Amino acid sequence: MNAKSNAYKDIFEANKTASTLKPYELLQVLEQVDIFDYPYSLDNIYNNVSNYCYEKENRIFMTKEEMKEYLKDKERYNLLNYLITKLIYNLDYSYQDSFVVDYFPLFVDIINKESMKNQINTNLSDIEFSYVSDEDIEKMIYELLTKFDKSGKWYQLYCEIKNRGRIICYDKLSREEQLVLNEKFKITKYNDINCCVEFENRIYIILDNSNTIKFVFNLIHEFAHYINFAYGNYIDPLGFKYEYSSIYYEKIALDYFMMQGFKKDEIKYLNSMRNYDENKIIDYIYPIINYMEKYLKGMKITEETEIEYHEKIIKNYNDKDREYFKNNMPLMLDAKILSIVNCDKTINKLLLNFDDFYNLYPYVTGTYLSSIALSITMRDDSFLDEMKYITENISKLDASYIFNSLGLDIDRMNNNAKRYNKTKKN
Repeated sequence: MNAKSNAYKDIFEANKTASTLKPYELLQVLEQVDIFDYPYSLDNIYNNVSNYCYEKENRIFMTKEEMKEYLKDKERYNLLNYLITKLIYNLDYSYQDSFVVDYFPLFVDIINKESMKNQINTNLSDIEFSYVSDEDIEKMIYELLTKFDKSGKWYQLYCEIKNRGRIICYDKLSREEQLVLNEKFKITKYNDINCCVEFENRIYIILDNSNTIKFVFNLIHEFAHYINFAYGNYIDPLGFKYEYSSIYYEKIALDYFMMQGFKKDEIKYLNSMRNYDENKIIDYIYPIINYMEKYLKGMKITEETEIEYHEKIIKNYNDKDREYFKNNMPLMLDAKILSIVNCDKTINKLLLNFDDFYNLYPYVTGTYLSSIALSITMRDDSFLDEMKYITENISKLDASYIFNSLGLDIDRMNNNAKRYNKTKKN
């Protein structure tokens, strides 16, 4: 069931039980109605909103829009607190990723380090990859998988699932076959195509761009997920470590392409693609993390605390930035407006697809971990054996094991991050 179907179901149920809902829950429903264009009557919801407005203001609002705006003005921060609380609760209990909560200063530090990397924002639509024959594609896959697993078992698994039709080349299907596949695997947008997905207790890899090194790059990424799932329990969420092995092996593949003499602009594109995606993810999750940090420090997010927070930011603008904002973006100098905009944007993100946060941050933590792992491998390729073990057992390994394998002390790093954050704040 997709996000829109889930929202329709939630809105329908909320309308039936409107009298039991808290004001911020009424607001949540009305925000979902706008986001997902809910077409049905919500008389129960609006009757309760009308009662709320009358009790607070002792007046009757004439339109639904007026009622909603009043409710939003009074309850937006209560709704935000509720959503952030739910987000953190789910990390521990639904997604079983206690690392993010238990080591939150370190988690934030990782996000900060990745955001400060020198990343290239290449226009990703301006390159056409060279044709590579089926034979050469298979040769590359064989050489890479036997490099990752010298026993040959991974390559044998690859051959098995390929022969069983569980590696699907999307761009080699007819339009009719693509439509059937889209329905079967719930593919709703083009960037869902490269994926490793479970269907009826079987794992499939779906890929695009066949007969290019981009196909091999994506296959290596998704096949690492297949190994995660085949050796573990693919139903269990893997949290911060979910993308670690996949991004590590795709980085190895880039070095392999370079050694094989493939075009540098194609290899550069693939590297930039990961960096570009990571930048977008950080931009998306950073405001959410900022609110999470306040909650975990025991702070309640209110209009007053948010205005104070943004006033400090505005106060630290340099003269050049202040002059630019004054002439071009005057609202950037209004702490109250900034607070409201950030609050409403974050609410909208979380209501549009609550799971996006959980699905996205592992790409950042995975990139961070894989960069360190790659540097170790470049010095000592026996680390490939350690990564094979991690990839096959990742659902059973905790955060401490992952960091220790990289020579990192997770507790010391977390304590240093706490001191860094405190110093930074002052």
